[in-house]
Amino acid sequence: NQWARIVNAWGYNAVLPDSFGSRGISNMCVQPDGVVVRQRNEDVMAVADWVSQQKWHKGKIGVIGFSHGGWTILQASNNSLTDKISAMVAYYPWCGEPNEYKDPKIPVQIHIGMRDRWTPASRCSSIKDAYDFYAYENATHSFEINAPPRDYPSRRGPQHLEYDPVAASLAEQRSKEFFVKFLGNE
Repeated sequence: NQWARIVNAWGYNAVLPDSFGSRGISNMCVQPDGVVVRQRNEDVMAVADWVSQQKWHKGKIGVIGFSHGGWTILQASNNSLTDKISAMVAYYPWCGEPNEYKDPKIPVQIHIGMRDRWTPASRCSSIKDAYDFYAYENATHSFEINAPPRDYPSRRGPQHLEYDPVAASLAEQRSKEFFVKFLGNE
């Protein structure tokens, strides 16, 4: 996984839970109700509990989520689900209904594209001041994935996805700085 390698290069351990395959879901984009955010929040709690028991654990846990995983982060950060997580980063999350996620209990950073039609940045306008929030002008959904431009099927119709190297680089650097600030450089 690209992000596991990135996080390892920053000096952190990476754990990749599988909320989908373990529930028989192969594609969340075309099966959006296959796993609900509550289930993924339970997964986050279980992984945080597991990590906190490992010999290599240094005391602080950070979480990164993408799209549905970013939405999971917004919901998890607004509920006191666990005291084991110190910081979270959400890439192109669904920001819910206006003011739904306006009270994060832990530091959260958001990265979202202004050209994202799948999870529009405009949905975040009522909550963005509660977060370390970054919107990238030319970025679409999945802007940090280095792949050719493509249209991807979804319940809302095809979504255009395109790599944006400028946004990807800025988001990665900001994510690293955010984790260093809240997790330390282990």
